[in-house]
Amino acid sequence: MTTVLLTPADAAARLAVTERYLMENYARLGIPVVRLGHRTLRFRAEDLDRWAAKQAKRRAALSMLTLVSDALPA
Repeated sequence: MTTVLLTPADAAARLAVTERYLMENYARLGIPVVRLGHRTLRFRAEDLDRWAAKQAKRRAALSMLTLVSDALPA
């Protein structure tokens, strides 16, 4: 299997966010990176896909919790 490394611009496009948002928030969001040297970052395509799937599951679970809590009597 070949590892595909993406530039920040390509990774941002894959996640449908701006490059600036990605670079300012990748660590806080827990998006894995590969460091090439002191300043150069790359993103593995499979890591991004895995991270995005995990986020989608998390959003779905939170949505279900909201529906359940809204249905409970006050």
